[in-house]
Amino acid sequence: MGPGRRRTTGWSCTALAGVVLMTVGCAEGAVVVPGDVGPERPSAAGVDVALELAKPAAPWVLDGPVDGWTVDAAAWVDGYECASGPGPALYGDPAVADTLDGRTLLVSSSSGSAAIGGPSRRDADESVRVGGYDGWLVHERGRTWVGWEPGPDTVHFVGGRGLTDNEVIAAAQGAILDGTAASIEPDAVPDGLELMLAAGTSDGPRFCGSGGESIRLRNGESDLVVVSVVRADPRLSALWGWWIDDATGTDVRGHPGSVGTLRGSIPTGSAQVWAEDDVVVSVVGAAADVVSQVVAVLRPGNEAEFAAMQDALISPYPTARDVGCPDESAVVSALDVDEAGAPLRWAVALGMSPDDATSDSTACTVFIRPSGRAGGVSESVALRGPEQLSITAALSGSSPRGKLVVGLAPIGAARVVISGAAGTREAVLLDASSGAAVDRPGQPVFGQWFPGADSPPSTYTYTAYDTAGAILDVQEF
Repeated sequence: MGPGRRRTTGWSCTALAGVVLMTVGCAEGAVVVPGDVGPERPSAAGVDVALELAKPAAPWVLDGPVDGWTVDAAAWVDGYECASGPGPALYGDPAVADTLDGRTLLVSSSSGSAAIGGPSRRDADESVRVGGYDGWLVHERGRTWVGWEPGPDTVHFVGGRGLTDNEVIAAAQGAILDGTAASIEPDAVPDGLELMLAAGTSDGPRFCGSGGESIRLRNGESDLVVVSVVRADPRLSALWGWWIDDATGTDVRGHPGSVGTLRGSIPTGSAQVWAEDDVVVSVVGAAADVVSQVVAVLRPGNEAEFAAMQDALISPYPTARDVGCPDESAVVSALDVDEAGAPLRWAVALGMSPDDATSDSTACTVFIRPSGRAGGVSESVALRGPEQLSITAALSGSSPRGKLVVGLAPIGAARVVISGAAGTREAVLLDASSGAAVDRPGQPVFGQWFPGADSPPSTYTYTAYDTAGAILDVQEF
């Protein structure tokens, strides 16, 4: 503990009724100090306000399975595009050794249709006016939030711990949310607090846009566990730990950290955050016991171990259900690369709609990368005329750029070659029984991926050969 600093723990006055406490002050949102405090976590205070997040020098890996859960994605990257808005900034009391023990204030902005951080309007305790916008105030256990929407799919917000409603509302009125980092006008900062740090990260304890490592696990349902590892000053663990209900601190893997319920962040659930060696680590998941199991098997690894974990994600041949189509669909798939040469597995499932066997066929596409899945498109397709079709890959931020071709070869086909502006490739050809999935017995399903091909698609020619090498059919599409 540095000179002039003290250990306190920021509990609200009402949160610990019946517990023997040493009271520092009991106005609304005042800090109350338990007689027993936890381990001293890294302070958020430091010379530099802006923190740099980078890819860890070596990747972390899972040293064993987690019952009922499988790794769904693993990325170890130098950086990527992230549209999360200005990174959060944390204010605290410089006299408190463990910043999260004391009064704190966080200001941030969150954008995106599926992952908005901050307080929810539906939980509002009252309405407030912030900078010309209709905002809302939320009390959530030890936090007071003020949020407002400056535009579609965007929320600006300020969250306080150990602060009064008026202090948080005043800070919201003085919020500066332009550029890459958030801040508060000096006159609007609560007395005794100073800007401690700002980091280009997402809302909640995980990285976004910077270099870092992410491991994602699924349990077959919609539940997720997300591991984030970044090379950063240990002070980052104070910023990430702010989102967690842990007023005293908890040891994690022998290091002071924060463990508890996650507040104001997507996904919600339980979380553990700590600094270890030259990295800061977070594990976020739906259930506390599962998060603890993941932490128990997480360890520093090496590049070969991480590569093996990534290979295991794209090596298995997917089922129709994996691709998103009915179980009886024919699946054509292969390992390949994207337009940048990074490995992926493409897959197309072709089948009849289970609801209406007389309708057009259903085609489902997915691209499986070590960093996660993209595509997931299901569409109705008509098998008429030459009884072949083509599907262009979705040109979204998460999908690879290129053209995915799938079709039906004639009866007796043993080989199919596809030619177009993007080059000539031999198709992946299923056995003759695969055509039965779309009521074309004896006609094998074929497919191929052309990475980097432009959209709208050019004309492609497919040539089907029999076992003797004779041409059975030539079609343009």
